Amino acid sequence: MQVLEFVENLKAKIIDNSIIEYGDLLDRANNATDSTWQSIFAVYDKLTEQEKISFLNFIRLIKVNTLSAVLGVLDGSSYLSAHRETFILTSESDGEVLSGSLQDLFLEMEEDNNG
Repeated sequence: MQVLEFVENLKAKIIDNSIIEYGDLLDRANNATDSTWQSIFAVYDKLTEQEKISFLNFIRLIKVNTLSAVLGVLDGSSYLSAHRETFILTSESDGEVLSGSLQDLFLEMEEDNNG
């Protein structure tokens, strides 16, 4: 798997598709048994359409920042603790090293989508 393809797939799965799923779930306020979901359904249901869009955009921003932070750890541009552990992410199929520029590629894609 190529680095660009890997980042595109991560972005689609973790950011783009899941935001659509969250919106669909929230729009179909159901009989959730989990207290967190119950409380968010109650809040979301009271929002205007524009506020719902803003709410989902905020969730997307949180997901973007989280994925960026994880990719930064994998790239070695940030660390989990004072102990500076370096990680190398490789593709099993061809042994290609994927880490090194994951965060930069991801943030460029985000900038292109939002620019």
